Amino acid sequence: MNTIIVSAFITGTNKRNDRPIDAYIEYGRALIDATPNTTKIVFVSSDIINVLNKDNTHFIEFNLTDMYYYNSDVSQHSVNTGRPDKDTAEYMMVQNHKPEWMRQAILYTQKNMPDIAINAHYMWVDFGIRHMFPSDAGLKHALETCLSNVSARYKDAWDSGHPLDQVHFASCWPDPRPHLDIYRDIQWVFAGSVFGGMRGPLLRFADLAKQECNRIIRERRALMWEVNVWILIREKYPLLFSLYRCGHDSSILLSY
Repeated sequence: MNTIIVSAFITGTNKRNDRPIDAYIEYGRALIDATPNTTKIVFVSSDIINVLNKDNTHFIEFNLTDMYYYNSDVSQHSVNTGRPDKDTAEYMMVQNHKPEWMRQAILYTQKNMPDIAINAHYMWVDFGIRHMFPSDAGLKHALETCLSNVSARYKDAWDSGHPLDQVHFASCWPDPRPHLDIYRDIQWVFAGSVFGGMRGPLLRFADLAKQECNRIIRERRALMWEVNVWILIREKYPLLFSLYRCGHDSSILLSY
C-alpha cells in the first residue's frame, strides 16, 4: 500500500506578521524533505510555484480564485477571534477547501499514477505543520513513524478482509462544547491539520463538506473554520469518522 501526502499553500488569504510567506515556504520544504521517497501532491499559488521544486512531489498550480467558494457571498463573516488579521473570510475558504483538494489529488493520481492509485492511502498534512515540531529532524522522525504505522494498520485490515472505510482524523477534544457558538467560536474536536483514508470515504467526505459549506454560506452569508464544519457533518454521518486523540504537537503524527 502506498501513502500519498496531500497539502496546499495559497497566498493572499490574510496578512500575518508572525508568520510571513517566506517562513511558510521553509516549513513546506521541511515537510517535503522529511520523506523524500513518499509521493506528494501539493497545490500552490502561481506566485510561488517556481520556488518549489522537489523530486517525487507533484506541484499543481491553484490560486485563491480557483476555489468554488471564491465568488460566494460571505459579507456577514464574523467569528470570535483574537486574530482577525489571520481569520479572514478568505482564510476560512482555504481551510474548508481541504476535502476538495483531497478529491483533486485522488483524481490526479488515478489519471497520472494508475499503478499507485489502485490501493493508495491519502493523507492530508498542513503545509506549515513544521511549526508544531522543535526541529526538522523531529518532523522527519514523526512522519516516518506515522507512515510506517499506517502501512501496518491498513495491511492488517486488508489481510483480514475488512479494509478501513472511514476517514481518520486528528482530534484534540472528545466532544463539542455546548456553551460555544459552532458558527463563531473555534472548537478543537478536530485538530484540522491531519486526516486521511482511502479513496471512497474521502470522496464521500468531500461531497458532504462541500454541501455543508454551501448550506452555511447560503443561510448565513458567512463561513467558519473547517474544524467546526466537520463537527456538523459528523453529527449527521458519525460512521464516516474515525478519530484519534492528539495535541498540536508531535502526537498529531505519532498517534495517527
